[in-house]
Amino acid sequence: MITSNPFKSFIVDDTGWWLLYDKNVSETKNKKIKTQTVLVHNGETVKNYEVFSLVSLNGKTFYFFKKTKNSKIKYYLDGKTYKTVFNEIIHDKCCSYAAFNLVISLDGKIKFW
Repeated sequence: MITSNPFKSFIVDDTGWWLLYDKNVSETKNKKIKTQTVLVHNGETVKNYEVFSLVSLNGKTFYFFKKTKNSKIKYYLDGKTYKTVFNEIIHDKCCSYAAFNLVISLDGKIKFW
């Protein structure tokens, strides 16, 4: 695996299991390998452009996602999808940039830049 930590999150709720992981994708145009984050629910890939921060908040499944590259960020909570006004939320960054990463505390509070 080229990705350092391919598995990001695994949770189980009333609807089954959820897995968030990084997959290596080869781009034929520029011959580079990029990392794509994939969300799987009960063995089926959930189609989104971007997905991040899969967690269980008080037993309810939660994650952020973008449907397309230029769409606003939405979030999924307990089977429902909600809109936000955000184009970007900093997440999964390394090193000094990690100070701005999204944080979800155990009491369900969400903090981000």
